[in-house]
Amino acid sequence: MTYKEESDELIKWYAEENRKISEKMREHPVPGLDHPLEVEVKALHQVWLKKLKELQKNTESNKITIRSLQE
Repeated sequence: MTYKEESDELIKWYAEENRKISEKMREHPVPGLDHPLEVEVKALHQVWLKKLKELQKNTESNKITIRSLQE
């Protein structure tokens, strides 16, 4: 799978998970500014960032390997 395909899949996963949390928030509104599920949204975002960084790191590592093999 290419970097673009993997990043597209990661974006789709993030959007779907975020949509699920948003649905829960709409189904169970909480008066006030902060909804308890905001913690889930923040955690999801952190997981997404970690996965994206891993994907970028693996892609860079693969580029270095390919360059060294070509030399």
